[in-house]
Amino acid sequence: MSRVVHREEELVAERSAGGALSADPSGECPVMSPAVAFPPASPPPGGAYGRGGMLGGMLAVIRYSVPGARADEFAAQARAILDLLAAQPGYLRGQIGRSVDEPALWAVVSEWEGAGYYRRALSAARMVMYPLMTLMINEPGAFEGVYALPGEEANAGTPGKA
Repeated sequence: MSRVVHREEELVAERSAGGALSADPSGECPVMSPAVAFPPASPPPGGAYGRGGMLGGMLAVIRYSVPGARADEFAAQARAILDLLAAQPGYLRGQIGRSVDEPALWAVVSEWEGAGYYRRALSAARMVMYPLMTLMINEPGAFEGVYALPGEEANAGTPGKA
């Protein structure tokens, strides 16, 4: 039986031996978001992960598969999502990208002070994001910063710095 726990949001999902998700010990239904964070197996050589480690922020990547006929509609809705996320506490920067190799693949990428800020922002943006959920690629999308090139780590959590 594997278990995923994210303490900041008190989310617990258990996978039973049969492969089905079961309720957490509190009796609530498990909740899965487009960005479920999985704990790291071990810290990188020479430094620790996450808080108190080399970097403290997180990168959120939500990818979408958008048919060509819906590209303009998607772009407008994605801008509304990014605008709403940008107004939330803990937001550092973000952008919307489109694959140069596969034009149907899009991404909403944002940087946050931490996973808790991002998860609360997702809750605030849920209604704006809802129309695009059918286009969302279901995969983990929350990444904690673990390494930056020397000289760049000082700017990793500073808005407006590259």
